[in-house]
Order: sequence, then C-alpha cells, then structure tokens
Amino acid sequence: MSITTDERPPGPQEPAKEAAKVDLTKTQPGDEDQAEAADAEGDGEEGESWAARLKTRILAAFAEGGEVREHGIRARANTWAWVMAEQVTDGELAAEILTQRRQQHATRERELRRQVTETTAQIARAQVTGARAEALVKGEAGQRAEAPAQRDSAEVVALRVRHEQLVAELAEHAADAVRLETAPTAGEIGRARWGRRTFRASALVASVVGGGVLLPLQDLRWLLGALPAAAVALWRVGLPADDDGQAPAEAGAGAATSPQVPAQAVEQPLEGPAFAAAVTAARQAAEVASSPGAVAAREVAQAAEQAAQVQGSSDLVTALVKAGIIAKAEEDETKIVGVIRPDGPGWTATVELPAGKPAEVAISRAAELASALRVKSAQIQMSRDVTEDGHEGRFVIWVANTSNPYAGAPVPSELIRAESWDFWAQGIPLGTNARGVRKILSMLWSSLLIGGLMGFGKSYLARLIAAAAVLDPYVNIVLLSGKSGADWAALKVVAHAYVTGNSAGVIREMHEVMETLIADMQQHGQELEDLFEKDPKLCPEGKITPELAKSVKLGMTLLIVDELQEILDGAAGIKLTTSDEEAEDGVGRSQNGKPVMVSLFARFMRVARFVGGMAVIITQRPDSNSVPTELREVAAKRACFRVKGQNSSKMVLGDDAVKDGAAPHLLMDMHKGVAVVDEGAEDGHDTYKTDLINLDDFRVLCERGRALRLKAGTLSGQAARRWESEREGIQRRQIIADAVAAMDANGVDRARLAVLAPWMAELSPERWHDLTETTLAARLRDAGAGTTGRIGAVDGITKASGYLRETLQTVLDGRAA
Repeated sequence: MSITTDERPPGPQEPAKEAAKVDLTKTQPGDEDQAEAADAEGDGEEGESWAARLKTRILAAFAEGGEVREHGIRARANTWAWVMAEQVTDGELAAEILTQRRQQHATRERELRRQVTETTAQIARAQVTGARAEALVKGEAGQRAEAPAQRDSAEVVALRVRHEQLVAELAEHAADAVRLETAPTAGEIGRARWGRRTFRASALVASVVGGGVLLPLQDLRWLLGALPAAAVALWRVGLPADDDGQAPAEAGAGAATSPQVPAQAVEQPLEGPAFAAAVTAARQAAEVASSPGAVAAREVAQAAEQAAQVQGSSDLVTALVKAGIIAKAEEDETKIVGVIRPDGPGWTATVELPAGKPAEVAISRAAELASALRVKSAQIQMSRDVTEDGHEGRFVIWVANTSNPYAGAPVPSELIRAESWDFWAQGIPLGTNARGVRKILSMLWSSLLIGGLMGFGKSYLARLIAAAAVLDPYVNIVLLSGKSGADWAALKVVAHAYVTGNSAGVIREMHEVMETLIADMQQHGQELEDLFEKDPKLCPEGKITPELAKSVKLGMTLLIVDELQEILDGAAGIKLTTSDEEAEDGVGRSQNGKPVMVSLFARFMRVARFVGGMAVIITQRPDSNSVPTELREVAAKRACFRVKGQNSSKMVLGDDAVKDGAAPHLLMDMHKGVAVVDEGAEDGHDTYKTDLINLDDFRVLCERGRALRLKAGTLSGQAARRWESEREGIQRRQIIADAVAAMDANGVDRARLAVLAPWMAELSPERWHDLTETTLAARLRDAGAGTTGRIGAVDGITKASGYLRETLQTVLDGRAA
C-alpha cells in the first residue's frame, strides 16, 4: 500500500512540495526514527503534522458539502446494507439452513454409529475378561475350570444398557431425517440472518481495531474516523465484481432499501455532548442488564421456560406414570413415536399407549399431566392422532414454552380497514392459535354455537362473523337478541330484521320473524329446485353457488341469535302457536313458547343449510336448559370460551369434542378472548385468541356496509325502511335549508311563497325546477316549518304572508318552530 504525499495540504507558510511516494509496506518496526523524521519534514511552521492537516481538509470538505461528503454518505449507507445482510435473500439463507441441518445430522449419525460399535466391542472384552477371571479363581481353588458363567457382570449390564440407549437414539435420529427437508421457519431464517449480521459487524470492528494496532496513528479519535474507510473496504470485498473486475458503482437492491445517513450524522464528530450522552446511556443500560434484579428476573424466566421442556422420551413416559395415565409396569409398552420435536413456541410429541388403553384415557387427565410436567393446564393441548398412521391408542401432545401462550394485546381485525368482503370466498379472519398460526373460519353449509362465561369474548367473536357479513352486500342479516343494549345497535342500518329484548311482545315478534325467515328459506329451496330442473349446470347438486349467492332473490342469510338463554326464559312464560307444517296433524296449536322457539331455531339450521342460510347462536349460561341438545346437535361448528367445569364444556362442544381433548374448562381468567373452536371435522379442535373489533370500529364498518348495499340494491327490510325515513328527514331539512339560502342570496330576511319558489328554482334547479307556490307551502309545512304568517310590508303589499328567515333557521337548527 502506498500513499502519495501530494495529498497532504501545505502548512500555513509552506509552499506545496513535489509529489513523492512512501511505501508503508516496507516500513519495519525498527524504523521508528525514520518515520518520525518523515513526519517532522512535513510539518509546517506551526508544528502541525500532515495527518492533522489532512483531517482538517476532510472535515472542511464535509462542511462544504463536497464530493467527499456525498461519497461518505453513500459509503455509510452501503456499509449498513452489507452489515445488515440486506442483499442476502431468504432463499439463500434457507438453503444454508438445510445444508447445515444435513451436515449436523450426518455428523451426529457418524458419532452415534461409532459409539454403538465401541460399546459392542467393550461388551465383548468385558465378557472375555470376566470369564477368564472366574476360571482363574476356580483353578486356584483346585477345582475344574468350568464354562464361563451365564450371568453378566455389573460392568457388562451397564454397557448393555448404554448400548440399547445408543441404538434407540440412533433409530430416533434416523426417523428425524424427514425433518431435514422441511422448509425452514421464518424464525430460523431470522436467526440465520442475525447470525450473519453479527459476524459482519464483528469483522468490521475487528478491521478497524486491527488497523489501529498496525498503523502508528497519534490520535485515537482519528482512528475512529477511519471507520468509514474500513467499512467501504469490507463492503467492496463483499460485492460481486462486474465484467471489468471492478465493484459495481451502486449497491443494487440492498442499497435501495438501506437507510440514508443524514448529513448532520456525517458532520458530527465522534466527541462532544451527544457522543458523551450516548456512551453514558450505553453504560447505564449495561449496568441495568447486569443488576441483581435483572439477573434474577432472567433466571426466573429461564427456569419457567425450562420447566416446560423434557429432556427425552423417558422423561415424558415418567410424567405419564406420575399423572396416572399409565402404570409403572407399562413404561416399556409405552412408546414415543418418532422424536420429541420443537413446534412453534413449544414442543410436541406423539405417544403410543400400551395395547388396550385408548387415547381418551390420557386426554381426560390433561390437568394431572400438566402437574407432572410442572406447567399450567392451559399450556397443554392433547388430541387423538388422526393422521393416516394414527389409531385409537395414540395421542398428540403439544406444550407451550411460556405459561400463557395467548398473552399480548388483542390483534385488530383486518376487516376494520376492508372496503368490502367476499363472505363466501374469503371466510372470516378469526384469530391466532398458540403456535402463531392464523385461522380463517368458513360458515358455508353450517351454523355456529358459541358459549362461555360472561365477559370472556363471546360477542366479540360473533361480531367478527357479523362484520364479514356486513361488508358483503349479498348477505342478508337478521339479528335477534334477548337483551337490549349497544352491542348490536350498529347493525340497525344493515339488518333485514332487528329485534331485541325478552318481553312477551318481543318474543312474539321474534316468533313471527323466524316463521317468515324459514318460509323464505323454503321458497329459496323451491327456486333452486326449479333452476336445477331447468338447467342442472346452474344449480349443481341443488345447492346455492357463489354466482347465485350474489342474486338479490337468492343471497345468503346470516341469523344471529344473542343471549339465547334470555330468549328461552322469556318464551317459557308465554304460549306460542306452532305453524301448520310443524304440527303432526297439520293443525297449529298453542303451547309453551320455549320448545317452540328451540324448534324454530333448529329447523332454520336444518332447512337453510343448502340455500345459503347460516346461524350464529350465542349463550352465556351453558347448561342443559339454555343449550338444549336438539339445538346443539344441528350446529356443526362450536366455540367455547372459559367455563367452570367439564360438564359445561360438554354442553357447548359436545361429549365427543371434550373426550378428544377440547378443554375450555382449563382456561383461566387471564384468557379473555381465547376460545376453543371445534369445526366438527376430522382434524378436531384448536384454541385461538380471537381478533378484535370494538364498537366504534363496528359502527363505521356498518355504515360502509349500508353504502355497499345501497349501491348493489340489496338493502331490505327494516334497514331499508330506516333509510327511507332518514332520507325523508334529509329531504325535509333540505327544502328549509334551500329556502334560507335563497333569502340570503337575495339579501332579504323574509319572503312570500310566490317570490321564494322561483328563487329556489333558480338557486337549485336540479331539485326545485318544477317548484310552485302551492307545492312549496305543502313541503315546508311537512318539514315542520308550519304555515305562512304575516311578515309585514313586502313587495308593495302592506300585510303580506310568507316566512321569516329567523323562523326557518330555528326549525333548521332543531329548535321548536
């Protein structure tokens, strides 16, 4: 490396010298005197070294905003991109992870095979040595040497146990080979990227520090100032060369996304109050991190996380014994299928129980197993193994690393910002399970029963479903709630029917709504039958299709029944008449209202399924009275928030789901917004923390839904009547506002109708081009302005009749006329 000395600025009184070259690579450690002499030769009259003058010149260039500063900014930005590994794609990191997996797997396999071979040889040697020793002892005693004893020595027994453990571990290791080709998770890729960033940052710091050791610089701050140069060098080394063998002029995509270094950051020297404050803050952070309290907190957190881990298959089998799932004598018959493996923020294993012991035995003792593993019940999820290789004696267990895998603030639903939604194709964004997997719930061809204790999120879950339906203008919404309140008030602007309360009159209205709704569903079924006969392609299998669902006549219908227990309690106190179709002899009869309403809800879910009808039934008191079996069994999908006991879980989810491991009764007070959802499918249930839509967002969302329905022409029922009433009110206010505007435009505070009508037609011809004195009088009277009155001398008439501006403005402001 060489430096041209004509780059050094001359001293204050010194003329520029002729350029000369000094090769620093030939400078030996013993040439210190020569180096000092060279420095002294370049000093000016003020005794300032050339290095100091070069530093002054560079800082001046920065201050003037010259080319050096521009290149410095780019260099720092490109260096940041290199250190942060922005040019390294996720695909490259994934390939590296897979390669490392294979290498580690092969290395471990070689080591295990070596140990198996070694223990085999050790067993053979120990057996021979033992036999010889026994023969020698017997020979010394004057006895005939016999064959070696059949009983193994203690050493051989220990070696055999070790050999069996190694063979089992080798088998597990071989079974784990499938995981090698599994795509790396986002977390693994993130850790790999941070590992590369750490290495590059360390290399960068090492290069600068190494430069400070090798170069005899006098000023430590000048050494720190060399950091950009070292960074540029490392950055250029990391870039691919182009055709000329030179590094590209631009950093490419990585530089495009790298942060720009502000000019003040380049001009800011590594000293002064800002630098001192940064150093102080770093020291304080280090002191806090190393304080006894912080260390203790970390140790507690680590201990809590380690408590959820098991060290191997034997530990898990031991826990099964402690939980009373298997007996001590059954340990050898209990197998861990494959290996215990990481699964998201936790670990999972598949357990095969002894022959004759069903999986439900283990699943029913989830709380006892949690105790044996020293974790909270909510950290454990257990279910039957429904994979192709599974059977009734296998179950799958998943254990979270943390005591509350559902912790954290609720996630706002993406529906809040959606302009519209396709209820059929997009489903309902429901929430996230403990493993961090998002859930999309589909309501097609099925209904949902929601139960749980008060205040744990039932209405919020139902609101998510309602929101998705609101944003689809082709979904007809009917709301029946046993309790009045603000929970569903926003739906009034879009709901075809909206009835709340549980008085006798309200229950009768709900009864009428349900009978009408079922009749409509039957009519839709008849229309689908006619379509099928006309052209089977239009209605395959006689079911509604996405195209038919966007028909005004055949759109989907969502029935929401909230506070079911209040509706049934109110119905139990009155008599209702069944429809002719429900009566066995074809004649309607009056009977207790509760079974009538239960029958109507259940019947809707049965007959509406194939014509686009769905129901969401919500109850906060899950018992046999509030969730009759007739109603629960026709709800294919079920969701349960926290309940007090296993019986309550069964009332909502059913016996089979609870037997298969669904356990909302194991949720705790901290699990607000967490629901166990069973969709009735073979893959069973899962537990989710549901997304959030608050009432203010829901109100805005419903207004958006009404606009969508007005545009599509699908606003119907009470929502359409409400809109007409609001529009009439708007029109009434409009005519008064235009009358006031017409007076203001003509500079008067009163006017006769004969004059006011043409003024308004001239001001707003699109609305009032055909307005006459007679029609204006009628419209103003209907709008609440009253009849005309004496307004004094106007237009040459001494006692003219008309309207005062003040009178109209009073009505417009909402005050009494």
